[in-house]
Amino acid sequence: MEDLRKLLEQRKFEEVLDLTKHSTKSEELFFRLSAMMALGKLKDAINCIEDHRTVLQDNLPWLMRLHIELLCLDGRFDEAFDEVKYYENLPYDSQESEEVLKSLPKIIREYETSKAHLGMEKEEIIKGLSSSNSDDVLASLDALRDKDLVPYYIFLQKILTSYPKQAIRSFALLLLVQRAVNKTFKFNNMGEIIEVNPSLLKPPFVGDDFEKMIKRMEEEYKDPSITQNAISLLSSYLIYIYPKTEDLNDDTLVDALYHLSCEYLQIDTSIPSKAIGDKLKEISEILNDF
Repeated sequence: MEDLRKLLEQRKFEEVLDLTKHSTKSEELFFRLSAMMALGKLKDAINCIEDHRTVLQDNLPWLMRLHIELLCLDGRFDEAFDEVKYYENLPYDSQESEEVLKSLPKIIREYETSKAHLGMEKEEIIKGLSSSNSDDVLASLDALRDKDLVPYYIFLQKILTSYPKQAIRSFALLLLVQRAVNKTFKFNNMGEIIEVNPSLLKPPFVGDDFEKMIKRMEEEYKDPSITQNAISLLSSYLIYIYPKTEDLNDDTLVDALYHLSCEYLQIDTSIPSKAIGDKLKEISEILNDF
Protein backbone atom coordinates (compact mmCIF):
# COMPACT_ATOMS: atom_id res chain seq x y z
CA MET A 1 0.00 0.00 0.00
CA GLU A 2 2.85 2.39 0.82
CA ASP A 3 4.38 1.63 -2.60
CA LEU A 4 1.20 2.89 -4.27
CA ARG A 5 1.18 5.98 -2.08
CA LYS A 6 4.80 6.73 -2.98
CA LEU A 7 4.13 6.29 -6.69
CA LEU A 8 1.25 8.76 -6.45
CA GLU A 9 3.48 11.27 -4.66
CA GLN A 10 6.04 10.82 -7.45
CA ARG A 11 3.25 11.40 -10.00
CA LYS A 12 3.85 7.97 -11.58
CA PHE A 13 0.16 7.63 -12.33
CA GLU A 14 0.43 5.10 -15.16
CA GLU A 15 2.42 2.78 -12.88
CA VAL A 16 -0.32 3.03 -10.26
CA LEU A 17 -2.91 2.09 -12.88
CA ASP A 18 -0.82 -0.86 -14.03
CA LEU A 19 -0.31 -2.18 -10.48
CA THR A 20 -4.00 -1.83 -9.56
CA LYS A 21 -5.66 -3.08 -12.75
CA HIS A 22 -6.81 -6.26 -11.00
CA SER A 23 -7.40 -4.73 -7.55
CA THR A 24 -10.56 -5.46 -5.63
CA LYS A 25 -9.61 -3.96 -2.26
CA SER A 26 -11.07 -0.61 -1.26
CA GLU A 27 -7.77 1.10 -0.40
CA GLU A 28 -6.08 0.00 -3.62
CA LEU A 29 -9.07 1.16 -5.64
CA PHE A 30 -8.79 4.56 -3.93
CA PHE A 31 -5.24 4.91 -5.28
CA ARG A 32 -6.43 3.75 -8.70
CA LEU A 33 -9.17 6.38 -8.78
CA SER A 34 -6.72 9.07 -7.64
CA ALA A 35 -4.38 8.19 -10.52
CA MET A 36 -7.25 8.25 -13.03
CA MET A 37 -8.36 11.67 -11.85
CA ALA A 38 -4.80 13.02 -12.01
CA LEU A 39 -4.64 11.89 -15.64
CA GLY A 40 -8.03 13.40 -16.43
CA LYS A 41 -9.58 9.99 -17.13
CA LEU A 42 -13.05 10.90 -15.87
CA LYS A 43 -14.97 8.21 -17.75
CA ASP A 44 -12.55 5.50 -16.62
CA ALA A 45 -12.92 6.67 -13.01
CA ILE A 46 -16.71 6.61 -13.26
CA ASN A 47 -16.60 3.10 -14.75
CA CYS A 48 -14.26 1.98 -11.96
CA ILE A 49 -16.73 3.23 -9.34
CA GLU A 50 -19.65 1.51 -11.04
CA ASP A 51 -17.69 -1.75 -11.36
CA HIS A 52 -16.60 -1.75 -7.70
CA ARG A 53 -19.36 0.23 -6.03
CA THR A 54 -20.09 -2.37 -3.34
CA VAL A 55 -16.47 -2.53 -2.19
CA LEU A 56 -16.00 1.24 -2.34
CA GLN A 57 -19.07 1.75 -0.14
CA ASP A 58 -16.76 0.94 2.77
CA ASN A 59 -16.12 4.67 2.68
CA LEU A 60 -19.55 5.83 1.65
CA PRO A 61 -19.24 9.60 2.31
CA TRP A 62 -16.11 9.84 0.17
CA LEU A 63 -17.59 7.59 -2.54
CA MET A 64 -20.87 9.51 -2.88
CA ARG A 65 -19.25 12.90 -3.23
CA LEU A 66 -16.57 11.64 -5.63
CA HIS A 67 -19.07 9.76 -7.81
CA ILE A 68 -21.42 12.72 -8.11
CA GLU A 69 -18.63 15.21 -8.80
CA LEU A 70 -17.11 12.99 -11.51
CA LEU A 71 -20.49 12.70 -13.24
CA CYS A 72 -20.92 16.47 -13.04
CA LEU A 73 -17.41 17.10 -14.41
CA ASP A 74 -18.36 14.85 -17.33
CA GLY A 75 -21.56 16.85 -17.84
CA ARG A 76 -23.85 13.92 -16.94
CA PHE A 77 -26.20 15.81 -14.63
CA ASP A 78 -29.29 13.64 -15.10
CA GLU A 79 -27.24 10.55 -14.21
CA ALA A 80 -25.91 12.39 -11.17
CA PHE A 81 -29.44 12.99 -9.88
CA ASP A 82 -30.28 9.32 -10.55
CA GLU A 83 -27.26 8.26 -8.50
CA VAL A 84 -28.35 10.50 -5.63
CA LYS A 85 -31.62 8.53 -5.57
CA TYR A 86 -29.63 5.30 -5.48
CA TYR A 87 -27.62 6.48 -2.50
CA GLU A 88 -30.77 7.73 -0.75
CA ASN A 89 -32.15 4.18 -0.84
CA LEU A 90 -29.14 2.60 0.82
CA PRO A 91 -29.40 1.53 4.49
CA TYR A 92 -28.30 4.05 7.10
CA ASP A 93 -24.49 4.27 7.23
CA SER A 94 -23.48 7.18 9.46
CA GLN A 95 -24.28 10.77 10.31
CA GLU A 96 -21.46 11.89 8.04
CA SER A 97 -23.01 9.95 5.15
CA GLU A 98 -26.39 11.58 5.82
CA GLU A 99 -24.85 15.05 5.73
CA VAL A 100 -23.00 14.35 2.47
CA LEU A 101 -26.17 12.90 0.96
CA LYS A 102 -28.10 16.08 1.76
CA SER A 103 -25.41 18.20 0.09
CA LEU A 104 -25.34 16.27 -3.22
CA PRO A 105 -28.29 17.99 -5.02
CA LYS A 106 -26.73 21.38 -4.23
CA ILE A 107 -23.40 20.22 -5.61
CA ILE A 108 -25.04 19.13 -8.87
CA ARG A 109 -26.87 22.46 -9.24
CA GLU A 110 -23.62 24.37 -8.66
CA TYR A 111 -21.90 22.38 -11.39
CA GLU A 112 -24.84 22.98 -13.73
CA THR A 113 -24.60 26.71 -13.08
CA SER A 114 -20.85 26.78 -13.64
CA LYS A 115 -21.24 24.91 -16.95
CA ALA A 116 -23.18 27.86 -18.30
CA HIS A 117 -20.03 29.93 -17.92
CA LEU A 118 -17.69 27.41 -19.56
CA GLY A 119 -17.92 29.02 -22.99
CA MET A 120 -16.76 32.33 -21.58
CA GLU A 121 -14.13 30.56 -19.47
CA LYS A 122 -12.71 28.87 -22.57
CA GLU A 123 -12.38 32.24 -24.29
CA GLU A 124 -10.55 33.63 -21.25
CA ILE A 125 -8.15 30.67 -21.16
CA ILE A 126 -7.37 31.04 -24.87
CA LYS A 127 -6.85 34.76 -24.36
CA GLY A 128 -4.38 34.01 -21.55
CA LEU A 129 -2.52 31.37 -23.57
CA SER A 130 -2.16 33.87 -26.42
CA SER A 131 -0.97 36.68 -24.16
CA SER A 132 2.52 38.18 -24.18
CA ASN A 133 2.27 38.53 -20.38
CA SER A 134 3.94 35.60 -18.60
CA ASP A 135 1.59 35.78 -15.61
CA ASP A 136 -1.46 35.51 -17.89
CA VAL A 137 0.01 32.49 -19.67
CA LEU A 138 0.86 30.77 -16.38
CA ALA A 139 -2.64 31.43 -15.04
CA SER A 140 -4.20 29.83 -18.13
CA LEU A 141 -1.84 26.84 -17.94
CA ASP A 142 -2.90 26.37 -14.32
CA ALA A 143 -6.57 26.63 -15.30
CA LEU A 144 -6.07 23.73 -17.74
CA ARG A 145 -4.86 21.23 -15.15
CA ASP A 146 -8.27 19.57 -14.75
CA LYS A 147 -9.67 20.26 -18.23
CA ASP A 148 -9.72 18.46 -21.56
CA LEU A 149 -6.57 19.69 -23.29
CA VAL A 150 -7.48 18.69 -26.85
CA PRO A 151 -9.25 21.99 -27.75
CA TYR A 152 -6.15 23.89 -26.62
CA TYR A 153 -3.44 21.87 -28.39
CA ILE A 154 -2.95 24.48 -31.11
CA PHE A 155 -2.37 27.21 -28.52
CA LEU A 156 -0.09 25.03 -26.40
CA GLN A 157 1.94 24.09 -29.49
CA LYS A 158 2.48 27.77 -30.26
CA ILE A 159 3.75 28.36 -26.71
CA LEU A 160 6.05 25.32 -26.92
CA THR A 161 7.81 26.62 -30.01
CA SER A 162 7.36 30.39 -30.08
CA TYR A 163 6.95 31.87 -26.60
CA PRO A 164 10.00 34.08 -25.91
CA LYS A 165 10.75 32.81 -22.38
CA GLN A 166 12.16 29.30 -22.05
CA ALA A 167 10.68 28.84 -18.56
CA ILE A 168 7.14 29.41 -19.88
CA ARG A 169 7.74 26.95 -22.71
CA SER A 170 8.93 24.43 -20.12
CA PHE A 171 5.87 24.95 -17.89
CA ALA A 172 3.60 24.30 -20.90
CA LEU A 173 5.49 21.08 -21.61
CA LEU A 174 5.27 20.03 -17.96
CA LEU A 175 1.48 20.40 -18.09
CA LEU A 176 1.37 17.95 -20.99
CA VAL A 177 3.76 15.59 -19.17
CA GLN A 178 1.63 15.73 -16.03
CA ARG A 179 -1.41 14.75 -18.10
CA ALA A 180 0.60 12.04 -19.94
CA VAL A 181 -0.55 13.32 -23.35
CA ASN A 182 0.32 10.72 -25.98
CA LYS A 183 0.97 13.03 -28.93
CA THR A 184 4.08 14.41 -30.62
CA PHE A 185 4.76 18.13 -30.20
CA LYS A 186 7.59 20.35 -31.42
CA PHE A 187 9.43 22.01 -28.55
CA ASN A 188 11.92 24.87 -28.51
CA ASN A 189 14.52 23.73 -25.99
CA MET A 190 16.95 26.62 -25.53
CA GLY A 191 16.90 27.47 -29.25
CA GLU A 192 16.87 23.87 -30.51
CA ILE A 193 13.60 22.58 -31.99
CA ILE A 194 13.05 18.98 -30.93
CA GLU A 195 10.10 16.57 -31.07
CA VAL A 196 8.67 15.31 -27.78
CA ASN A 197 5.94 12.91 -26.72
CA PRO A 198 4.91 14.02 -23.20
CA SER A 199 3.62 10.56 -22.27
CA LEU A 200 7.14 9.18 -22.72
CA LEU A 201 8.97 11.86 -20.72
CA LYS A 202 10.01 11.42 -17.10
CA PRO A 203 8.92 14.37 -14.94
CA PRO A 204 11.65 16.32 -13.12
CA PHE A 205 12.09 16.08 -9.34
CA VAL A 206 11.38 12.35 -9.20
CA GLY A 207 13.64 9.37 -8.77
CA ASP A 208 16.39 8.25 -6.43
CA ASP A 209 19.06 10.58 -7.85
CA PHE A 210 17.04 13.71 -7.04
CA GLU A 211 16.23 12.48 -3.53
CA LYS A 212 19.88 11.53 -2.95
CA MET A 213 21.03 14.98 -4.06
CA ILE A 214 18.66 16.72 -1.67
CA LYS A 215 19.92 14.53 1.16
CA ARG A 216 23.53 15.19 0.14
CA MET A 217 22.99 18.97 0.15
CA GLU A 218 21.43 18.77 3.61
CA GLU A 219 24.42 16.81 4.92
CA GLU A 220 27.16 18.85 3.23
CA TYR A 221 25.78 22.38 3.48
CA LYS A 222 24.82 22.01 7.15
CA ASP A 223 22.64 25.12 6.97
CA PRO A 224 18.86 24.83 6.38
CA SER A 225 18.61 28.29 4.78
CA ILE A 226 21.39 27.61 2.30
CA THR A 227 19.99 24.15 1.55
CA GLN A 228 16.41 25.35 0.94
CA ASN A 229 17.63 28.16 -1.27
CA ALA A 230 19.84 25.74 -3.21
CA ILE A 231 16.91 23.34 -3.71
CA SER A 232 14.82 26.20 -5.09
CA LEU A 233 17.64 27.22 -7.46
CA LEU A 234 18.11 23.62 -8.58
CA SER A 235 14.37 23.20 -9.22
CA SER A 236 14.21 26.32 -11.38
CA TYR A 237 17.33 25.23 -13.25
CA LEU A 238 15.92 21.75 -13.97
CA ILE A 239 12.62 23.21 -15.18
CA TYR A 240 14.46 25.58 -17.52
CA ILE A 241 16.58 22.89 -19.20
CA TYR A 242 13.77 20.26 -19.28
CA PRO A 243 13.46 17.76 -20.92
CA LYS A 244 17.24 17.74 -20.93
CA THR A 245 18.66 16.46 -17.68
CA GLU A 246 21.60 17.13 -15.41
CA ASP A 247 23.93 14.65 -13.73
CA LEU A 248 22.71 15.00 -10.16
CA ASN A 249 25.72 13.04 -8.89
CA ASP A 250 28.12 15.66 -10.25
CA ASP A 251 30.28 17.14 -7.45
CA THR A 252 30.73 20.36 -9.41
CA LEU A 253 26.95 20.90 -9.56
CA VAL A 254 26.58 20.38 -5.80
CA ASP A 255 29.43 22.80 -5.05
CA ALA A 256 28.21 25.40 -7.56
CA LEU A 257 24.72 25.38 -6.06
CA TYR A 258 26.20 25.90 -2.60
CA HIS A 259 28.16 28.98 -3.63
CA LEU A 260 25.29 30.34 -5.73
CA SER A 261 22.88 29.89 -2.82
CA CYS A 262 25.30 31.76 -0.55
CA GLU A 263 25.57 34.50 -3.17
CA TYR A 264 21.78 34.89 -3.24
CA LEU A 265 21.76 35.05 0.56
CA GLN A 266 24.62 37.59 0.50
CA ILE A 267 27.01 35.25 2.27
CA ASP A 268 30.63 35.66 1.18
CA THR A 269 32.39 32.52 -0.05
CA SER A 270 35.55 31.73 -1.98
CA ILE A 271 35.08 29.77 -5.23
CA PRO A 272 37.59 26.89 -4.94
CA SER A 273 38.05 26.08 -8.65
CA LYS A 274 37.45 27.34 -12.19
CA ALA A 275 35.15 24.38 -12.94
CA ILE A 276 32.86 25.31 -10.04
CA GLY A 277 32.96 28.97 -11.05
CA ASP A 278 32.05 28.12 -14.65
CA LYS A 279 29.14 25.94 -13.50
CA LEU A 280 27.94 28.65 -11.14
CA LYS A 281 28.02 31.17 -13.99
CA GLU A 282 26.10 28.79 -16.30
CA ILE A 283 23.34 28.21 -13.74
CA SER A 284 23.21 31.89 -12.80
CA GLU A 285 22.76 33.00 -16.43
CA ILE A 286 19.90 30.54 -16.87
CA LEU A 287 18.18 31.63 -13.67
CA ASN A 288 18.48 35.29 -14.66
CA ASP A 289 16.41 34.40 -17.73
CA PHE A 290 13.88 32.34 -15.78
